[in-house]
Formats: sequence, structure tokens, C-alpha cells
Amino acid sequence: MVWDADPEVALNASIVVTHAAGRLSPETVLGEVMQTHPGCLLGAVVTGPNCCLVSVHTHRWNPDDSLPALRMTATGPPDRPSEPQLYPLAVYGWMRWWADREQKAGRAFRLADQLSPPASLVLVDAFTQEPTPLTISEARATVWQALPPSPPRPDSWIDDRDLQ
Repeated sequence: MVWDADPEVALNASIVVTHAAGRLSPETVLGEVMQTHPGCLLGAVVTGPNCCLVSVHTHRWNPDDSLPALRMTATGPPDRPSEPQLYPLAVYGWMRWWADREQKAGRAFRLADQLSPPASLVLVDAFTQEPTPLTISEARATVWQALPPSPPRPDSWIDDRDLQ
């Protein structure tokens, strides 16, 4: 998982999380995350002290270069502080559980065929073992439009003679 990391690091991340503070609308920021990181599985935008928008790529690409996804809101308890940048991990854990269950049943793992996520999940802190109950709401299919390709960047090549 990458939290507001260097863009080069985020290009290879499975989960990319950022925040919407002082920026465009959270939905627009989430769209930018999903469009600029088409290889990530989950993208998320923290929108407040206990809320996070999460989007899951359901296919890698469509023929028209659009990116189908499942978008949802993960909300933690309003009466205590929590870490919404970790909420996507609960969604990821649910996805892994579902995929393992499907595989054991001999069915192919395809997120596109998956129904909406459960209405609630629990995120457990790895250090304190404290559970944080999450509510998953507003789950719906969406399609992010792919960005046009960037111009190629020059590569720096290492000459084989440099390795001797």
C-alpha cells in the first residue's frame, strides 16, 4: 500500500491512497488516482477523520480504454479517532477472502461478477489488535476513463562494460 508516496513508487503499488484535503472534490481525486494508476487494484481517497472513498478495478482494461471499477464509501466509528488511510486494507482483505473462497470452490476469480461488498467489515490494527468496525455504503459500479498516453520518457541505459 502506498500513502501519498513518490509517483514512481505508486506506479507499481497494488493499493494507492491519497487525501482530498484542499483539492478538488473527493470523487474527482479518486478518478485521478484510478486513471493515473491503472495497474493498481484499489485506489482510495481519505475524505475526513473517519471516511474514505474506495475504488476497486474490476477489469484491467476495456477495449475502449475505459477502466471498470466498483466504487464504495468506507466509514469508521464517528465517536473515536481512527486511521481512514487503512480502510482500503479491510476492503482488500475481504476481496482476498472472497477470491480464496471462490478458488476453493473451483470457480474462477472475477471481480466483475462479484456482488456488492458486505455492508460492514472490521479492520484490526496489527500492533494493538484493536478492531475498528467499518460501514461500507454507496457501493456501485463506475467506469473511469483512461488518460491519454504520456509522451515517452528517455531511459537511461547501462552499458554492459559498466558492469565489469
